[in-house]
Parts: sequence; structure tokens; C-alpha cells
Amino acid sequence: MMAWLPLIAVAAGASSAPCEVVTPAHVAQARLAETLADADAIESITVSSEERGALTVTFSVVRDGEQLLVAATTAASGEVSALTIGRAGPAAPEGHGLTWLSVELADASAVVRLTAADRGAVLLSTRDGRRYLVSPARAPRTGNEAVEARWGAAWTKGA
Repeated sequence: MMAWLPLIAVAAGASSAPCEVVTPAHVAQARLAETLADADAIESITVSSEERGALTVTFSVVRDGEQLLVAATTAASGEVSALTIGRAGPAAPEGHGLTWLSVELADASAVVRLTAADRGAVLLSTRDGRRYLVSPARAPRTGNEAVEARWGAAWTKGA
């Protein structure tokens, strides 16, 4: 499956340039935390189900004026098993609705688990035990998104 990730990213329009594919799992988990923490903005998140309960969670991020699609693949347990980072061209101005997550992950060593939740959200768990319920950006934002995400994770079953 890992050998197909770059081809899937190109076919999905994530990138016309070569993608960075990160494996094994512990390296992909650390790189996901680093990539999200270093983002200038996190624009959106999408979740798609794969066979046998696995997921692909794609974050659209902006770094240095460039749009990146960061696709994390999980095992059926939700453990992050691989990561693909593809360039999608110059960044278009958007609402930066999930940028709060970048600040929250600044000191996280790894994002170890991503599990699907209701309404397109994902439950994100870090190596140090923090959990966030990350929902697709919905306006208007309150300024308390990190608090709301931690509260939502505390009340969400799963990982």
C-alpha cells in the first residue's frame, strides 16, 4: 500500500510534483506533528475511509506561501502508519480555520493516532496523551477552538 501513496496523491490532484513519502510509522508520526506545528496556517481537514477500517486524513496547510497537502494514512486501529506530503502550488488566501492546531502541536513529539468522529471530524492523539477533536472549519470562529477541541475529545469515544 505504501508504494501507491505518491501515485494516489498525484491522481487525486494533490501534486503534480513528486511527493515526499514518510515511513515507518514512528517516523511518519513525528513528521506529521512537525509539519503541522511548522505550518503558517492550517486551512482544512478531510477524512476518507479506506478498506479494513483504515483512514486517510488530509490536512491542507500553508508554509512559506506554498499550499501543501499532508495525507496521513492510518491502520485500522487509528495508528498513523505513513505520511505523504505533496505541493499543491501557491497558497490562496483562506480563513485559516484550523491554525490553532499548529500552536497546540508546537511541543508535540508525534501525532500517533487519528480516528474518525462525527460530521467529518477526526480525533487526534499525541504521543504525550493530548487529544483534540479536530472538525472541518466552520465559521464563525470563537477564538477558543483549542479549548473546544480538548473538551470535544474528552467527550468523544474512541482512541
